[in-house]
Formats: sequence, C-alpha cells, structure tokens
Amino acid sequence: MLIQSLFGLRSRRALVRDTYLEALKSTRDFMKVAELRSLEVWREHSVVLRNCFRLQDLLSEQRANRFEFLLKSRSFDCALFKSLDEIDQRLDKDWDTAEEGALKECNPHYRDICQEIGEIQSKWDSESLTAPLNAVEKDPQYRTARLALADRVQELQSRIAPG
Repeated sequence: MLIQSLFGLRSRRALVRDTYLEALKSTRDFMKVAELRSLEVWREHSVVLRNCFRLQDLLSEQRANRFEFLLKSRSFDCALFKSLDEIDQRLDKDWDTAEEGALKECNPHYRDICQEIGEIQSKWDSESLTAPLNAVEKDPQYRTARLALADRVQELQSRIAPG
C-alpha cells in the first residue's frame, strides 16, 4: 500500500510537472501567433509591439526557469498544486528574494533575462499599446488562436484538477 501511494505521488508530480511545461509551451506558441498577427494588423506600431511581445516571451522564460529551479531544489512539491494558476501564483507573487538571489547566482542566463525584463519595463508605456492590441482583438486569425489556446489550457487544467 505504501509503495502504491508513493508511486501515485511520484506519478502525480510528473503529471503536474509535464502539464505545466506543456501549458507554458502552448502559451509561448500562442504569443508567437499573436505577435505576427499584431504586426500584420498594426505595422506602424511595430517597435512598441515587438517590445510588448519580447517582454511576454521573457516573462514566460523567467517563469520556466523558476519552475525548473524549484523542481531541482526539491523544496517544491508540484504534486500539491491543483491548478495551473496556483503554480503561476507560486512562481510570480509567492516568489521570494532568497529564491531570486539563489537562481541568479547559479544561472547567468536567468540573470540576463531579469536584466532585459527590467530594461523593457523601465521604458514601458502601456498607453501606446491600447489601440494596437484592441485592433488585433478584432483579427479573425488572432481570435481563432486565442480560442485554441483557451481550449488547450482548459484541457491541460483538467489533467491536474482534483476529482
């Protein structure tokens, strides 16, 4: 019985880990489509849009690095999480300065990601994105991709939801 229980926990950990990584990949794939469609719909704002999507890509990469770091540190039991949002919460709002310092210390690439995020955010003008992003929301190809992502995330969420 104990062996079955441990095997089930190990399987749950792998399921949650793999599902979360799939969700990150699906989101990144969608963001590529969103960027292409945005640049097609609103070419005159290409610099602002490219910065916006670069920031989104960096934030996703940052989250993936944090996730991998916690998995390797063994202080993180992903089997306990019941939703993708709970994992995101842990990696964003519940991420602490000690973890940040340790990850930057052992991972120069992560340090570079954080530096580039800071550089983009220091020049951030969210008002300049309102019109271009509203325009892309009306693009049929973008809407199709967004709906496909929502379906995919729902499918992945159902894999790890209790029940």
